[in-house]
Amino acid sequence: MAEEVKETREDFEAQLEESLNKASTNEDAVWNRLEQMKEDGDVLALTVGGVVNGGVIVYVEGIRGFIPASLLSTKYVEDLNVWLQKDHHSRTRRTETCLICKSC
Repeated sequence: MAEEVKETREDFEAQLEESLNKASTNEDAVWNRLEQMKEDGDVLALTVGGVVNGGVIVYVEGIRGFIPASLLSTKYVEDLNVWLQKDHHSRTRRTETCLICKSC
């Protein structure tokens, strides 16, 4: 019969803290990579994940971003839903982290 492993609250808290620190470090690395790509003028592969008032939500390397409708095309776009769930390529004009959660 397998031996039951008992985990203490302290063990759980230590594992949780380690996991959160690792996630924060990974997120910082992604932001640094995006900032470097912006400075280098690299073209980013984007996936449009949502349509909101005035633009679309895109995802690049797991980070959520926003592209205003006026920057999606050189022509007026009547229905932004045509961009939904499609992959596109774009250069970054600006990178900012959310002041509240640093991931918006």
